[in-house]
Amino acid sequence: MKLSYCLTLVCWGLGGLWLGLSAQADYYFDRAFRAESAGELSQALVFYSLAIEADPENEIFYIARGDLVSTLPDSGYSVQEKINSTHFRKARADYDRALELQPQSYLAYMSRGTLFYNHYQYDRAKSDFDQACKLARFVDDKIYAQGARGSVKFKLNEVDGALYDLEAALRLDSTNAYLLNEIGYVYLQLERFETARDYYERILQHDPENLVAFANVGYTHLKTGDYSRALSIYNDAIHRHPNRAFLYSNRALIFHRLGLNERALADINHSLGVESANAYARYVRAIIQLAQGESDAACTDLFRARDLGYTLDYGPEVVDLLMEHCIQANQKPQAEEKERAALKGE
Repeated sequence: MKLSYCLTLVCWGLGGLWLGLSAQADYYFDRAFRAESAGELSQALVFYSLAIEADPENEIFYIARGDLVSTLPDSGYSVQEKINSTHFRKARADYDRALELQPQSYLAYMSRGTLFYNHYQYDRAKSDFDQACKLARFVDDKIYAQGARGSVKFKLNEVDGALYDLEAALRLDSTNAYLLNEIGYVYLQLERFETARDYYERILQHDPENLVAFANVGYTHLKTGDYSRALSIYNDAIHRHPNRAFLYSNRALIFHRLGLNERALADINHSLGVESANAYARYVRAIIQLAQGESDAACTDLFRARDLGYTLDYGPEVVDLLMEHCIQANQKPQAEEKERAALKGE
């Protein structure tokens, strides 16, 4: 699950920070902010860089540019490609510079921690979120710092600590959709599906149009075997949001469980057509292919799902299937080939 964190001037109300800036730096930042808001990201990047040139000692400029760079589309999709991506390195360099200029910058720790989290560097993310939690009292934003730390703790298998942080943050804002969704996710992974559903439904009480919560309610019904209810929910969600890839991959799993593999494959192929780097969709297609005896195709998808970070994002299922159907299955032929070569003296 990807974290997102809003650090712009509008989101944080940091207008007072800009009063002492030079007129030129202030002008460039304003142009950058307006361009980013309009979706003109390349132009925004140019103006953020000009603002830094005009005032290279202001850490906020580096954070703003790092936040923009960290959201830019990259050519890399696998775990290693993400970790080694140019955008990751550039965003991190901006956050590191911001912390050199202002070692007590809550914003920089939150932004860099989010960058680490989204690129699977969970130990580093936790360290940054720890620092953000310590500094949060100065900016009155304990909710997101503690919530983010709870999210990364769960990724590190610190379940009790994760729930402690997430529930503590939720007590400060009982209707916070991000926190409710994260707690629901924890219970979903713990296979406490009814409890997870309760948290997702609490989101819908305050935000009936929340697509992620709505889909997650459907997923809990899928996991408890109520396929008709799950299918009804996903049909409704797809009708309202026909371009969301994850809805099709989840509905494909329902069709598979109902024995409708042709419809399942149609959904999963559509999902991958929308989002080719979808590790979960690759995993679901592999399950269907294994059921149809297409082990070679399944193994291709399983290896790709692994490389795309399925294990880090969801759990060990892909590795288990690889060991059962792909890796061990190839060991015997390889051993036999080596034995034949040895007999021939090769």
